[in-house]
Amino acid sequence: MRLFYFLAIIGAALFLITPYASAINAMDSQKDITIVIERGNSYEFPLILQNVDDDSGIEILGDKDGWVGFWNPDAYQYTVITGQFLVLISIEVPENANLGEYDFEITSGTNVISKLKLKVTIQLSDAKAYEKLADVDNEVGDLKTKVLVLSDDIGDLRSDVATLEYSLSEKVSEIQDYQKDLTKLETENEKLSDDLDEVSELYQNASKKNEELTTFTGMLVNTQIPGMFTMGIILGITLVTVIVKREIVKRKVKSKIKCSDSRQKPQKDKDLFRYSYTGR
Repeated sequence: MRLFYFLAIIGAALFLITPYASAINAMDSQKDITIVIERGNSYEFPLILQNVDDDSGIEILGDKDGWVGFWNPDAYQYTVITGQFLVLISIEVPENANLGEYDFEITSGTNVISKLKLKVTIQLSDAKAYEKLADVDNEVGDLKTKVLVLSDDIGDLRSDVATLEYSLSEKVSEIQDYQKDLTKLETENEKLSDDLDEVSELYQNASKKNEELTTFTGMLVNTQIPGMFTMGIILGITLVTVIVKREIVKRKVKSKIKCSDSRQKPQKDKDLFRYSYTGR
């Protein structure tokens, strides 16, 4: 209230020393007023009037009706009586007000007494939160930079992946061709396996025959060959004996023949002599 009375005294003094004007108006310093206010807060200030010669009605026009009024925000129309030199302007900004600038005019008829601009800001607690938010924004900016770098890296990775996919596709094609060849080889392998089974069976049969032949050969070696050898010796001895005996018999026969011839010759001579003798 002391401020109010002080301003009232100053206003009165200025009113007394100010030259007369034909229309109600405000001091030059209050013709353009800018007030910075936090949302959810209120504010009051005296508007010093000049040249109030007659009762005049004044009102407040602006972007937000009810934010600015006379004595209280709800009274935005007021009647100034003759000789009145000030009026109290009251401002109240809602808590849900949007941040920004809002323009108002205090008028008397067509005459603009004063222009008022309100700059609505956040509260101090919100400002602290916004400071932290600013730090967060800085971190987000750093993260965005990192994301951009990662995006470039991801682009390179995608290029590498595309190259790998192409290479993999070629490898898959080669594997498919190899599988085709492998299927053919498996078929041939199955055929060779059947042939091998057949050869194995023939080998087993041959081995069995070989064992039988070996057994038979062993028997010949162990029994028949020695017997045949012995029989051959016996036959050889018998043959030699027969030959020897034949020679002996042959010699005996020849000897007897000779003896017989020797015996017959004298007889013949005797007969011849006898015959010869008789013939005389």
